[in-house]
Amino acid sequence: MNARYVYRHHLIVGLLLVMLVALASCRRVGPEIGPTLQPTLTPTPRSTPLPPVNTEIPPGAEDNPLVMLFTRPPGSRSEVSDAFDALAAEMLSAANLTITARAVTSGADALEALCDSYGDTSAVAWVDAITYAAAQAQGCGSASLFVERSIAGRATSGVTVQVIVNTNSEISSLSDLAGQTFCRLNVADLYTWIVPALMMSASGVLPVALGGIEDYDSLSDMVGDVANGTCDAAGIAAVDYADLETSRARALSQTVVVPFAVLVMPDAVPLGTRSAVRDTLLAIAADSERSTILTPLLDQSRLLPADDAALDGWNDFIRATRLNFAELGE
Repeated sequence: MNARYVYRHHLIVGLLLVMLVALASCRRVGPEIGPTLQPTLTPTPRSTPLPPVNTEIPPGAEDNPLVMLFTRPPGSRSEVSDAFDALAAEMLSAANLTITARAVTSGADALEALCDSYGDTSAVAWVDAITYAAAQAQGCGSASLFVERSIAGRATSGVTVQVIVNTNSEISSLSDLAGQTFCRLNVADLYTWIVPALMMSASGVLPVALGGIEDYDSLSDMVGDVANGTCDAAGIAAVDYADLETSRARALSQTVVVPFAVLVMPDAVPLGTRSAVRDTLLAIAADSERSTILTPLLDQSRLLPADDAALDGWNDFIRATRLNFAELGE
């Protein structure tokens, strides 16, 4: 037994003894005999009613619709509008949930709604992979479902992004890109810049370490300049490169799969409501007729539950970048 423990033990015992002695000194010694007082009659007090408490209306009730956001849905404006109406009717019929479906043009708008979600402003959102990472880092929601699509006859839950270089280049890994010229479509493009920049960060190369950055109007021109050596490297989705592949360019072995779309739901939305939303959307997507409701909104072949391991690859990649996604959108 160490000395600190013995000291604390003796101190606690000593304090208890002092308290017991103090209480004993406050007690009267022996019974005190005196006249018995006649009880007095007092009126019984009447209880005062408490003020009424406002009952919070849960999200999904008729008077408090749950907002469901879709980030840049792929359908036309009329298709999306019709799909929103059909989805709201189906959620009400199947789960007795009242929703308001809306489109947002940026992940920042969806993220703001998720982080402000409570009470009569409760919202869930279908977002891209970057917004999902930011929402998770900021404690604004967790993944509930994700989209699976069929590409070239193969089921996949995301787009594989890779970096290509000239066939004769000495670049063999992402860590070799420091000081090299990198080509992209534009600064906001997910597959030719944002994800490749994250891939470089995960390999220890920040974009500021590149020798230069060139923007292009088309993927074919960009790939062509990698092939002729004008560009040292470029980022591209594997499915796009399959259509533009040339013998004068090759892909580096490092790749990352970027989830198509993820349904994020804040913890502030009651668990029962979250479960009802998830189960109903899964049922709609699994039905050959009703699944067409979601097609203009998600372009899905299936919806899958986002269990603990489903998005591990993406989450591990985000952690490897060592970037603070909690600051994204703030």
